[in-house]
Amino acid sequence: MKLRYEYMNQRQLGQLFNATSHDVGKWLRDLELRNQKGSPSSEAFQRKLVSKNFDTNGTYSYVWHAERTARILEEAGHPLASIMPTQVVETPAVKGPFTLRASDADNWHLVGNDNQVTIVIRGERNADAVKRVMNIAHRAGILNRISESQALSEQHQSNQPLAEVASDDASTSEFQIYQST
Repeated sequence: MKLRYEYMNQRQLGQLFNATSHDVGKWLRDLELRNQKGSPSSEAFQRKLVSKNFDTNGTYSYVWHAERTARILEEAGHPLASIMPTQVVETPAVKGPFTLRASDADNWHLVGNDNQVTIVIRGERNADAVKRVMNIAHRAGILNRISESQALSEQHQSNQPLAEVASDDASTSEFQIYQST
């Protein structure tokens, strides 16, 4: 998992754990990283877990070192969200070959060779079909071409198709993936 920010506020940290900012604040207090008034403790400063984030008016709020703080919270028994929010985590590259991992309520995770959940799919038969299609795309090199196109497109920050894959062979379908706004 690659975090988008080096430092995050408690709301952003909460998104990593499917929790609220208040939950994160309580967890940090329980770990003695915040005092009862809500400010970071001296231990938090000594461990270099916090920094001041100044706004344009010169006022500040505390932000937490995202990677270190998330690791501490996870080690304290707070599980990370099974699906990471793209607001705070970089979207992982789609890397095959793929396997399936059962989740909850007949949901299945399509997992790449980097052990990252790529897609959540409802129903075992649907999941198996998606896995087979993704593995065919992986073996054919289509996913690599899409990833390369995405990287180029993200540099331009446009709303154009990220990838178009086509073939002269009529049996191959054409498809497009669009960047969401």
